Amino acid sequence: MFPVLGPLAPGVTGSYRSPTVRGEDGELVGNVEVDGGRARRFRVSRDESGKLVGDIEELDRVAGVGPVEPAPEATPGSFNDVFGSVEALQMLLVDALNHIIDDGIEAARLNYVKPGDTLKREGAIAGFEDCRRKVPAKIAALLAEANERARQAMREEDSRYWFWRCRVLAIEWVANVLSNVLVAKGMLPIGKMTARGRLKAAEIIGVRESRP
Repeated sequence: MFPVLGPLAPGVTGSYRSPTVRGEDGELVGNVEVDGGRARRFRVSRDESGKLVGDIEELDRVAGVGPVEPAPEATPGSFNDVFGSVEALQMLLVDALNHIIDDGIEAARLNYVKPGDTLKREGAIAGFEDCRRKVPAKIAALLAEANERARQAMREEDSRYWFWRCRVLAIEWVANVLSNVLVAKGMLPIGKMTARGRLKAAEIIGVRESRP
């Protein structure tokens, strides 16, 4: 999946060295220079169903090549020019995710206070917590799984249906706001976006950028 959103491989760190090219179909292509002189090429695009797809390809290196030269200044179309630094983007996504989850849990506790709201409250909180420490692609997969589980509960007339339904709504909200954050940074969304989600994303980005 998209290498910016998580480690390239266990124990591997790296930095983007070459221009990122956006093709006519919206595909992003660029090279990654990783520790030990290895190199990888990443590609990210959407398939016919609109899902994010991507891969990382190992590139052959010529033996005996000297140390990699420092990365050049960002130029129009380069990864840093489009997205900002990898570290800054990762920090923004982590901060945004924690903000969305913590605010969502607080809202669930405030809104679902009636005796009959127990399942709704527990389901919403579970949904938010399930998103914690996950990269965007994993949240998209989690939302698909949660929707299927809620549909199963409806088919089976499960007495805990509202737990599963509110779990879906919580994960859907996380994907909504996070998608708006991603799009604001020039990246592809992971789910449906709404006006409320845009407002929340703008609030999160604004708070973070106002920090000294």
